[in-house]
Order: sequence, then C-alpha cells, then structure tokens
Amino acid sequence: MTNSRDWKAPFFSMWIGQAFSMVGSHLVRFALIWWLTETTGSATVLATATIMTSLPAIFLGPFAGVLVDRLSRKWVLIVSDGSIAVFTIVLAALFWLDKAQPWHVFGIMFLRAIGDSFHRPTMMSTTTLMVPKEQLSRVAGMNATLWGTLDFVVPPIGAVLLTVLGVRGVLPIDVITAAMAISVLLFLRIPQPEAKVQGKGAHAVLHDLGEGLRYIWDWKGMRYFMLTTLFWGVFMTPMRSFQSLLVVDHFKGGALELGWLTSAFGIGMLGGGALLSVWGGFKRSLATSITGTAVSSLGRLVVGLSPATAFWLAMGGQFVAGLGFAAHTSGMRAAEQVAVAPEMQGRFFAVSHAIFTGLTPISLSLFGPLADVVGVRIFWFLMPAAGLLLAVIRRLVPSIYHIEDPGADGRPIPAGAALVLQPAEAADEEE
Repeated sequence: MTNSRDWKAPFFSMWIGQAFSMVGSHLVRFALIWWLTETTGSATVLATATIMTSLPAIFLGPFAGVLVDRLSRKWVLIVSDGSIAVFTIVLAALFWLDKAQPWHVFGIMFLRAIGDSFHRPTMMSTTTLMVPKEQLSRVAGMNATLWGTLDFVVPPIGAVLLTVLGVRGVLPIDVITAAMAISVLLFLRIPQPEAKVQGKGAHAVLHDLGEGLRYIWDWKGMRYFMLTTLFWGVFMTPMRSFQSLLVVDHFKGGALELGWLTSAFGIGMLGGGALLSVWGGFKRSLATSITGTAVSSLGRLVVGLSPATAFWLAMGGQFVAGLGFAAHTSGMRAAEQVAVAPEMQGRFFAVSHAIFTGLTPISLSLFGPLADVVGVRIFWFLMPAAGLLLAVIRRLVPSIYHIEDPGADGRPIPAGAALVLQPAEAADEEE
C-alpha cells in the first residue's frame, strides 16, 4: 500500500516519462492528419482515419481490459509503448522511400491503436494505485494541464517541423520519446491490485469480460452515465475529426492556422487544468465535469458562429472550449475512479472506452459523406446542443449525479473501501 509521503517519486517518474511519449504521439497524429488533409482534402478520408483508430478499442479493448487486470501493468505499459514505436518506424520507412499512400497511414493508425487499447486502461487504473485519494483532484488538474500544454505546444511545433522536415522527419521523434518512457518504466515498481480474477485460458477471460460488462450494466447510475456519453459522442466525434477541414474550407487557412486553433484550445486546457490543480474543483467531481461540459459546449458554439473573416473569434471560442473541457475530463475521470472498485478498473476503463468509440464508425460513416455535401461547419452547432443537453440530464437524473456516493443506487461494489489510494487520470480527448 502506498504511503502518502512516498508516492510522488515513482508516480511522477512514470508521469514525466509518459508525458514525453505523449509529445511524440501528438506530433505524429498532427502530422498524419495534416498530410491526409493536404493530400486528399476529403472528409470521408479523415472519417476513415478516425474509424481505423477506433476499431481496436471497440473490438479488442474489452479483452485488453481483462488482461490488464490480470497481467503486470508495468510490462503492459512497456510492451504497448514499444509496439507503437515499432509501427511508427515502419511508416517512417515508407515515407523515406516515397512509397506512403493513405491506406498505409490507415493501416499503421490501426496498429498503433491496438497498442493504445492496452495502454489507456493500464495508465488509468495504475494511477489509481499509485496516488493517495486525497490528491485526486489535483492530479486530475495536472493531467488536464498536461493535455492543455500538449495542445498548445505541439500544433505550432508540428507545423514548423512539417514545413522544415516533412512527415518523414516528424515520425522518428515518436520513437525517441517512446524509448524515453520505456527506459523510465524499466526501473520502477508499479503496484498491482488485489487480484480477484481466477482461472486461465479463453473461458476465464470471457468470464472476466462478462463480469466487467455486468458490473456496468447492473449499476443503474453507471448505465445511464454511459448512455449519455454515447449520445454526446455521436456529435463530438465528427466535429473533432473535421477540424482541419473547417480551417481549410471555412477559414481558408493552412497548417499554421490549424496549429493556432488547436493551440487556443490547449491554452484553455492549460488554464483550466492549472485552476483545478490549485482549487481542486467542486466537492462532487461530477459537478465539476457538468459545469465544464456546459462551458466547453458554449465555446464550441462560438467557433461555429464565427464568420470566415473572424478567425480571432474562433480562437477565443476554442480557448473557452478548452477551459471547460479541462473541467469536463478531470471531473469525469475523478468521479469514475472514486466510484469503480480498483480491481475492476482495467476492465471498466477498457469497456467504457470501447462503448464510447463504438459509435465512431457508425457516426463517421453517416456524417463523413454528409459533410462532403453540406460542409463541416454544421457540427459546431450540433455538438454544443448535444453537450448542453448532456449537462442538464446528468445534473437532473439522481442516479447519475450521485454516482460517486458510497450508497449510490445500484452500485455493485463499495469502491473506496478496498483501497485507500484512489486518484484521477485525465482523459483522452476523445471523451
């Protein structure tokens, strides 16, 4: 069990290593999305790229969560980081040989997403075991600050690197940062939860997966929580996927303008995360998340309302959206990690991510061709409307709003009694 005085060195060593790895991953994502935008100019192509990164989470993610709860989390992180780096090397070689095609990019995005399907739930559940519960809100704020910093710093740096080095020069950076993260993990001891999974083989894995699914479905508040997340995701996914096209088609900009727009969101995330690191948010973490959802939705609406000649106004809207999104993600993750039993968190976070991304192929298959016909700006009106409705529902439905309470309606396991240590981990930007 982690002592409240000795958690900082191991946790922040891991955190800093993973932060460097995230820099490389963000640079690669920015470079590949811009390359696809510049090469094809098609919303359908961008939708396809997003679908390819979502499929592993949908079909493999729940099984990955079962394995995360069974295997050494340290080695799951190492293998995940290493495999993603290897796939990046393959893609870099294709660009250096001038052989890269969009379908190559789709394939490597798919393979990298397999690694992320293991990495994401491992990081979220591992943080729960390494950080004292009383530090939950501040760690959540720090994670939001990290994401904001990446969104602020990476796009302009990525734009400059693309101009100077091209995609072939950006991809190797991800390999270097992954190596840095792995080298740190090799020297750390990462705790494991009290194992409650039994048996071996495919039957045992399926049993554990079923247990994770029942854990969510039988819990009334969590079931409704997931359904509302799905509803918002239908509109959030195309909006995020088509941002580069909004810059090109509506604002008549290029890679630099895309970098500025993304950076404005990052600055907002940075400010929101810093505020949460100091303040800690409302006593009820979900209240922090709900407030952030509403603020972020209003910021996105400002972007949608901005005329083509008022790019500065869109940047202001992005800043507000980032400020609110920091509270949305931090509060949501904190609420989940307080509510869910530690020994179930690998499965829970993998299943919840699979549920959230499950509508991605359907949403983008529908809205991708539609965006090619009517334009992408419409999503900056649909998403805010959905976000505001989400905030209202989560506040007014008691079983959702009280999900963190020990006596929450339908809560299967009294999480918080099993371990003293329960922190928060910031989300991807995709919830």
